[in-house]
Amino acid sequence: MAGIGAGFTQIQNGLKRRFDQPYVNTIAWSRGKLAAMLAKTAGDGDKWTYGLAIGDSPNVSADFSVAQALSATDPSTQLYQPQIDWYTQYGIARISGKAMRAAKSNMGGMFGRFSGQLDGMMRGVMKRFSTQVYRAGWGDIGTIDATNNGGLGVAQPIIVLGKPEDAINFDKGMLLQAASTQAASALRSAGTTVKVLSVQFQTGRVTCTGNLNAGIAAIAAGDFLFPKGDRQDSATPVRQCVPGVLAWGPTAQITATENFYNLDRSLDGRLQFTIADATTGTLNGATEEEVIISGITEARRWGGQNHTVFLNPTRMKNIILQGTARRRNVQVKGPLGMGFSAIALEMPSGGEAVLIDDAFCPVDNIFALDMKSIKYVGLGSNKIPEFIDDDGAGQVLRISDDDGVESRTGFYGTIACNNPIGNLTGKMA
Repeated sequence: MAGIGAGFTQIQNGLKRRFDQPYVNTIAWSRGKLAAMLAKTAGDGDKWTYGLAIGDSPNVSADFSVAQALSATDPSTQLYQPQIDWYTQYGIARISGKAMRAAKSNMGGMFGRFSGQLDGMMRGVMKRFSTQVYRAGWGDIGTIDATNNGGLGVAQPIIVLGKPEDAINFDKGMLLQAASTQAASALRSAGTTVKVLSVQFQTGRVTCTGNLNAGIAAIAAGDFLFPKGDRQDSATPVRQCVPGVLAWGPTAQITATENFYNLDRSLDGRLQFTIADATTGTLNGATEEEVIISGITEARRWGGQNHTVFLNPTRMKNIILQGTARRRNVQVKGPLGMGFSAIALEMPSGGEAVLIDDAFCPVDNIFALDMKSIKYVGLGSNKIPEFIDDDGAGQVLRISDDDGVESRTGFYGTIACNNPIGNLTGKMA
């Protein structure tokens, strides 16, 4: 090998062979199931804008003059035009000049080391997307247990998560920020961080490299946790992350005036998902099956159909143990021929709903989605993730202020829905 320059070229060529698009997609779609199954298309423009028709024209009467008078004073069919922002997520992988020199006589060693970093980078981007498709776009990935951090307090390095199932969203080396609310308060202590040392996934405990209140002085039990960069340091932040199904389908009816991508959902409840709340009202204390059956029955009134239900494995376990409604095991085909195990649940209103467990789904929520009504739109590309090399400089770049090279991947995109009320958000205790 002639030297570093030749090695750099060989890395480039090797990446083109190994990280072809089918390979990239296989990495991506092995992650979250909703993330995999969402329809994906490409768009452009400053925002993603489309027409949203809700309901039918009220200008109808047995009396022609009445119908004509109505049409003169009232709009016809309600036409809305969402204008959704584009969101980004980036992953960076590096290999140092020293590592390149050390492997100069063994290109396989250097290539293996760097491509291993690329594998992890791509998995990290897709993992973040798999989390965001379920959440409201504020970047939160979990909370600190409200009972004084599981009785441990904050003057020590362990975070006891409010929901142990959220542990899947955390990784070693992640920098965490905290806020007292999801989106109505500034970040604690001007956005200072704690660093994750290890994650105990079954117990829902995250150990940091130092005491929690040493890294974030004002951190407190019950706080929301955010990866650094995914939440604005503001008392009234704007969304930094993809608006997932909890953005389109919050767990409570919107009653205050808002601007949700050019929509005011307080004026028309059909602009958000149907809600089935097992924590209050007529469904208080309902089982998972009851929430799914009741909620889908209601969503079907508004044109929702062929619902695919996504729920946390904990909720799927409960359904299997309940063993009441008629159901059967099925196999659902995902992208690239990948298959997912699922349960088909018979609906009293006819047909079946397919239930798929997804570890990234928040344990307190169940979503029944009309998959034809919701999709991911990528800015200029529908690929997740993809190498960011629009300038044509290549998939591996020399670093101007360092002796190594780096590769960049990520996505630019958003999520859109054209019949919100036909989908379901279930809220569980």
